[in-house]
Amino acid sequence: MALTASQSKSMYQFFALAFNAAPGVTYMNQLDAALNSGMSVTQVVEAFTAKAEFTSTYPNFLSNQAFATKFINSNVGSYASDAAKTAAIADVTAALNAGWSRGKAITQVFTNINGLSETDATWGTFVKVINNEVAYAQYYTE
Repeated sequence: MALTASQSKSMYQFFALAFNAAPGVTYMNQLDAALNSGMSVTQVVEAFTAKAEFTSTYPNFLSNQAFATKFINSNVGSYASDAAKTAAIADVTAALNAGWSRGKAITQVFTNINGLSETDATWGTFVKVINNEVAYAQYYTE
């Protein structure tokens, strides 16, 4: 069964954020199989964030604050203000400190991105970059 448009977009966003890459056919087949087996998007993201490909960039030993800082800074770069990045780091850190998994926090990040416009005063440039990365990843993979 084919992924829904929403599931497909979520998987491309996840790979763009977590790996700065397109999933390619091999990983997209794994993502498709996992989602079609009944796993939720969050469960799939949680499974992939346990893989060495993720933990080699974001090691398990990083504190919640260190993970959030590295994740936000490596993704957002100069596409948002320092104040916006500081707020995002605080939000991710708070979620992790409240018991969220890294996978759940990442899923929430791309859920939040989906709720924003490319014209958003704070995050619009970053949203546009992610949208472009998703379009490229989809083109490359499919």
